[in-house]
Amino acid sequence: MKRKTSLQDMKFIDLRTGYLLTGFADFERAFAASEFLCEQGYKIAYLNEASHVRESEVFSYTRSFEAADTKQYQNYHFTKTEYARANARESLKTACEVLEQNSASKAKFILVVEPQKVKAPKTANAPASVTVAAPFGKTRG
Repeated sequence: MKRKTSLQDMKFIDLRTGYLLTGFADFERAFAASEFLCEQGYKIAYLNEASHVRESEVFSYTRSFEAADTKQYQNYHFTKTEYARANARESLKTACEVLEQNSASKAKFILVVEPQKVKAPKTANAPASVTVAAPFGKTRG
C-alpha cells in the first residue's frame, strides 16, 4: 500500500537563503515528495542524488559570506560563520549531515525547495505587488 506524503513526515533544514533542504532514502520517495510539494505551492529548485552534487549547481542555494578577498559558505552545524566552508558543495554536505541527525534515514536524494508564496490582499496600506511568505508548515486549504 502506498503511503501518503505529508509535510509533517518531512524534515527540513533552512538554508538561510530563501530555500529549504529535505532528503530521502530513495528516488521514488524524493519524486513523490516533489510532486506533493508542488501541489502544495512549493517550487522545486533542485533534485539530485546527494553524492552527485556539483558546485555549479548548488552555489546559489547555500549561504555565503564575503570576507576580505575570499568567499566562504555556511557550515550548517553552526549558527554563525564559525568553521565556514570553502565551497558551496561542502556547505550543502554539512546541511545534509544536520538533516540526517534530525531524521531517521540517510538523505541519499536531496530536494532544495522554495517555500510557497502568497500574494497579499490589496489594501489601502500595502502596495499590490507585495508578496508575503506563508508560514512554514502551513498549507492552504
